[in-house]
Amino acid sequence: MKKLIAIHNKMFHADEITAIALLEVFTDYEIEVQRVDHDTKDYAIYDFVIDISKKFDGIKYFDHHQYKGGKSSAGLIWDYIGLKEEYPKLSKLVDLVDRNDVGIEKAKPFEYSSLIKCFNTRNPSSKEQDEQFYQAVNFSKNIILSMKDMEEGMIKAKEIINNSFNFIYIYSITRSIKDINVLNRMITLDFNLYMSYTNYPMNLYQFIKFLTKYFSDKQIEKLFISYQDSELFWLHDSVSMFYEIANDAGDLILSKCNKGNIHHDIIQYHQMLMNKIDFDTTFEFEDKFLKACVNILDYDIRLPMNGIELYEWSNKLQNCLSGYCRIIKEKETIVYGFFQDDQIKFAVEIKDNKIAQSKSKYNKDIQNSEMNLVSGWFKKYFEDKRF
Repeated sequence: MKKLIAIHNKMFHADEITAIALLEVFTDYEIEVQRVDHDTKDYAIYDFVIDISKKFDGIKYFDHHQYKGGKSSAGLIWDYIGLKEEYPKLSKLVDLVDRNDVGIEKAKPFEYSSLIKCFNTRNPSSKEQDEQFYQAVNFSKNIILSMKDMEEGMIKAKEIINNSFNFIYIYSITRSIKDINVLNRMITLDFNLYMSYTNYPMNLYQFIKFLTKYFSDKQIEKLFISYQDSELFWLHDSVSMFYEIANDAGDLILSKCNKGNIHHDIIQYHQMLMNKIDFDTTFEFEDKFLKACVNILDYDIRLPMNGIELYEWSNKLQNCLSGYCRIIKEKETIVYGFFQDDQIKFAVEIKDNKIAQSKSKYNKDIQNSEMNLVSGWFKKYFEDKRF
């Protein structure tokens, strides 16, 4: 059954985007949307009028601007669909959209409503703005479909949605992948991508967007299948390293669309940039950190004294340590190298008086015996000491 819907043009928001997505997911309507001027008076030809007209009757008109507070157009359409009790988690999402839209509770950066807002262009009257509207609807549909599947007991969807709702991964591929068939398949890939997975949540989006410069959507899909089926090191390290050079990646050339080549290409380019930027950087450490540079059993524990030394550690361990130059310089973190016979075996990051990570070559976890040594060393020189 075809339904013609009127929605206001220009800048769009999470409430009307969500309203359209809800109708597409939970009804069998064949939906056509027309984005019309705010001052439109005649809505006779439309089956639904959403977020415009200053009318509400719960049948055809679903605007909320004539009221203060209450529900947005998303909440009004969700009531019309009538499945609030059946999908309590999805109802919570709709409630958050309502609260943000009517001014009760502003959405935080990278929350659902804020991500929808990012789809708007700088020129709300442009043709591209209309294209972005449908991209935003598609993004919203994928989120809602995933949450719907979770609440219907689908284990796969539950893993995708659990804790983070995988917003960043879904957001990243929705904005970058144009082939709808590829996009729908990539949505089902299983990653534990949480907000803290990379230094900043938008790192993954930057990385995928850059991949589209060299590779087709199908090639990127194949790449991410290989990421799913291998150690997360390959994706994590590539994304983290790319973040460090994203603003200077104009000359970065990716040779082949496989995880090994991409990781190698990024490392080489990253190190080339670090050669120019960080080799003259020197680090200064307080005595309390220098005192932890000791010999334990057959390990010599060291701090890097400059950018060159950190680069050498990174090169030996084949990881992104060289990208830590700035945050070590600015005293945001501390990295110790554990050496045997003058060769670095693994590195330990201490941040906020905790062991942030302990990794050997290729970012692999250190052995249990090594972790026991690190734990004893940390307890003696850091635990219960307030720096």
